[in-house]
Amino acid sequence: MAPSEKASIMVVDDQPSFLKLLQAMLGQQGYEVRPFREGRSALEGAVRQPPDLILLDVTMPGMNGFDVCDQLRSHPDLAHIPVIFLSGSDGIDDKVRAFRSGAADYITKPFQFDEFQSRVETHLEVYRLQRAQQRHADQLEELIRARTRDVEESRLDALHRLAIAAEYRDSTTGKHTQRVGYVSALLAQALGVSEVETELIRLAAPLHDVGKIGIPDHILLSDRKLTAEEFNTMKSHVLIGSTIRLEASRRSFRWRNALPGITMSAGTAPAIAPGWKEMRSPCPPGSSRRRIRSTHLPMKDPISAPGQETKRWRKSSNRVAGSLILGW
Repeated sequence: MAPSEKASIMVVDDQPSFLKLLQAMLGQQGYEVRPFREGRSALEGAVRQPPDLILLDVTMPGMNGFDVCDQLRSHPDLAHIPVIFLSGSDGIDDKVRAFRSGAADYITKPFQFDEFQSRVETHLEVYRLQRAQQRHADQLEELIRARTRDVEESRLDALHRLAIAAEYRDSTTGKHTQRVGYVSALLAQALGVSEVETELIRLAAPLHDVGKIGIPDHILLSDRKLTAEEFNTMKSHVLIGSTIRLEASRRSFRWRNALPGITMSAGTAPAIAPGWKEMRSPCPPGSSRRRIRSTHLPMKDPISAPGQETKRWRKSSNRVAGSLILGW
């Protein structure tokens, strides 16, 4: 850190003459020097206005330099400030203790000012770089949070648009898919599912009918009783929807992380297959979480769609859906 940047240096020593000497020499180099004669007041001053560097005497009345350094290192706002010990002792024990207490350097009195100044400049520069690195890390973290929010909004928008696309294919059910998501979340909450997974279920459940996009209008919108072949075609909307979601989730690692609701929804929709007892879930057995997602949807799918009495295929599928949930 260049002196022109007005670095703040705290000097702690119980000898007034030494304090005046350092204050004069460092002041001539352009530093802001803050002198203290004892450890307690130095700690209070550091808390009020953290310095860029602390020059600390070892032997002082009351709180010695080691105790002051320990207090500095225990304070979250002061622990990162470099401390240089200044001592008349050249003993190895004092040096080891100083570095163990967190000192950045140890200078023995008396010292050559040129060497002393070089060490001060070095530690100030290191501290400046560390702070710059921390600021960069903070900015990067904020950027990541902002990008994550953008991805989350895109994920929600994708799920919402898929659900709307499915509902537009069969407008007679009103806001059926939205009610499916709402009721699914209520059931998941009642079953003790975590808040995060409950929200994912709320977002994913409305996609259970997205496969209707692939069903011909003359079958999907028919008011008459469907033939056996047409009914099989109707049931295929489950596989169509599952294929859409699984394909999206397989596209890339980024999709799997950005759109977890799509991946989850692939494990919910086949449980609602009207009249298809074999298709309770495409997920491997043994997963209790997937079982919860796959089993509570059939209970509410048939009861949440108004006007379903006009759809003959739904009358029969309601009974099957009930048997699916009871027979699980």
